[in-house]
Amino acid sequence: MNRQTLVATIPQAFVKLDPRHLFRSPVIFVVWVGSLCTTVLSVLHPSVFAISITVWLWITVLFANYAEAVAEGRGKAQAATLRKARKETLARRLLADGSTETVAGSELRIGDHVTTTIEVEGVPVGTEGRVLLANGFNWQRYRILFDNGAEVGDLDGRQLAPIGKAAKRLKKAEKKAAQA
Repeated sequence: MNRQTLVATIPQAFVKLDPRHLFRSPVIFVVWVGSLCTTVLSVLHPSVFAISITVWLWITVLFANYAEAVAEGRGKAQAATLRKARKETLARRLLADGSTETVAGSELRIGDHVTTTIEVEGVPVGTEGRVLLANGFNWQRYRILFDNGAEVGDLDGRQLAPIGKAAKRLKKAEKKAAQA
């Protein structure tokens, strides 16, 4: 965090003094109510003790709101960085002529025929299989039932290459995308 970001969050600490916001955090809400009560009492019966307690309670509420604002700012910055860094996982697809082509791994669907491109436990390179499950948002993971009887989960697109109808379907989709 740089100084400019920390200074920019100071106004948010005061905005968060709204009771509707404070009510969501019960501890800070109780401290805020105590601050209001001690402020009224300090005005009606001023003393060094009452004023010092009032100041400490307000500092506590403001610091808690400031810390929350800083945490929200860092979270938003981190989310923005992750969105920028998001990258599509690539898979190698086996074409009808035996050559391979790099495609987006997220294009694989349940039921697609694939072949392994690396040695996987119990499955030699080049073994064909069928996609049983495909899940994930930024990083696709697959569960594959291979022709040799092995069922392997947690494979990504770099370890698989579509073949047969899946390769043809993906080729058509790629051509349409290229034409658009």
